[in-house]
Amino acid sequence: MGRIPFLTIHQSKGLEFPVVVVGNVGQPKRQSSKVEDLIRTLVDKSTSEPLDRIGGFDAMRKYYVALSRAQELLIIFN
Repeated sequence: MGRIPFLTIHQSKGLEFPVVVVGNVGQPKRQSSKVEDLIRTLVDKSTSEPLDRIGGFDAMRKYYVALSRAQELLIIFN
């Protein structure tokens, strides 16, 4: 008999599954953290993501991982 694994997006990184169900794609974007703000003063700003857009970029990277795990069928709930 088969089994259905329930994983977080982070846990699924590097794995593939025949069917993937993703829910809650409408999560709010997070704000930059104090650590990111402090590090920003130490690095070259021309090669860094804009602080006000980090949350959006993080969300895109996270959902790329989630949406690219499906081999045959991807189901997205909003």
